[in-house]
Amino acid sequence: MAQIQTSELPMLLGELERIKGTILVRIVSPHPQRLAENLVGPGKFLTVSEVVERFHVTPKWLYRHKKQLPHSQPSRKVLLFPEQPLLQWFQKRC
Repeated sequence: MAQIQTSELPMLLGELERIKGTILVRIVSPHPQRLAENLVGPGKFLTVSEVVERFHVTPKWLYRHKKQLPHSQPSRKVLLFPEQPLLQWFQKRC
C-alpha cells in the first residue's frame, strides 16, 4: 500500500465524498446515467469539505445557508455544490 502524506488527506477525503455522492445519485435516481454524467462532466460538484476549504466558511454555516446557495442533495447525508454557480454566488456577495 502506498504511503499517503498527511497534507493530502483532506483532498483525498473530499474526492471520496464526491465519489460517494455520485454513487448515491446513481442508486436513487430513475435516470442514473444522465445525472452521473452531470456530476463528472464539465460542471463539477464540490463536497462540503471542499467548499469549506476553498471559500473559508464553516460546515455549520453551509448547512445553515444551503437554501440560499446553489446545491444538490441527492440523499439526506450528501450535500453537493455546483462549482461554477457557487463561485458566482460568492462573487456577487463580496
